[in-house]
Amino acid sequence: MDSVPGTSFYDGLNKLLIGFLIILPFIDISCTSDHIVIVTLIFITSWITGLLLWCVTESISSIISKKEWSRFLDNKKKYINKAYHDIEAEINETHDDTQFTLIDYYKSYYHVQSKGLLGSIPVLESFSAFFKNLMIVIAWWLILIIFFSSCSSCSCRWLCDIIATLTTSDVCSCSQPCCICIIQCITVLMLCLFIIIIGRYYTERKIIRLVLETYLLTPDKNQNH
Repeated sequence: MDSVPGTSFYDGLNKLLIGFLIILPFIDISCTSDHIVIVTLIFITSWITGLLLWCVTESISSIISKKEWSRFLDNKKKYINKAYHDIEAEINETHDDTQFTLIDYYKSYYHVQSKGLLGSIPVLESFSAFFKNLMIVIAWWLILIIFFSSCSSCSCRWLCDIIATLTTSDVCSCSQPCCICIIQCITVLMLCLFIIIIGRYYTERKIIRLVLETYLLTPDKNQNH
């Protein structure tokens, strides 16, 4: 779905934060506290990185969506059809076996948008996009840790410091051997990745149900279906 008015702030914040997380492994935070020029350069670089990442992911998503072997898209189609008939049965107390396709869903979305009834849906879409980008960030971090770290030279000290700061403990700190640090970082990132995947899954489902519920409750929906 394209962005609608009112979500530009969330989209911009999304790009800025994700861009910052992408370049975070290459930033020495201790050298930025008193240097406004460096902070400004980091801000601009983060924005550009986030924008480039958005362009790449949108292009890849567009290519994947055109492939019949896209399992995720097939699952989404099945869920949309099932959700439509379930919600229709709840609202109208009727059962219709007509297939509700992905195109029908897009039409219903833009119908709801044209009526100004999206409500909190754009915010949920921003959260979904943020979760998707976070998965890319974690994958990037895992690549850096797995392929550019060794027991003699650890490249994930920056992540160890973040974890130690957030947990206010030395569970993962620079005082430990690099091998232990690497294993702990990978474990934490894999756990975060699992939580993010689950969060995005339920957010996507929530968006679909909200769109269909609003659409089915719109009096003149049949003019657009």
